[in-house]
Amino acid sequence: MAGVAASGREPAVGRRSAIWQVVLRTIAATGGNYLLTSLIAGMMARLLPLAPSEASMTATLSSFLIFALIAMWVFAARSVLRVYVLMAGWSALLGVVIWLSLQAGGRL
Repeated sequence: MAGVAASGREPAVGRRSAIWQVVLRTIAATGGNYLLTSLIAGMMARLLPLAPSEASMTATLSSFLIFALIAMWVFAARSVLRVYVLMAGWSALLGVVIWLSLQAGGRL
């Protein structure tokens, strides 16, 4: 009970920090996760060596598992900053890969 004030409650500063941690992780697990998962699914649909309809279906079905795994990782990661940096980096990388695929004349 080292962090508990004399009134028996947690300090307000620590509690606010914990609330913001959850809020920021929730934003990353929803909006950021949606962006990252859609980029992964788009890349899979373009690059899988299947018929276009099969590649699209495989990527779409895989995206449900990918979304769930990323959401779990967001809440298991040690720091919120690490989550945002890695999600931004992967999103940028996948965006470039998809853009290069479009420029090279990949299938839609």
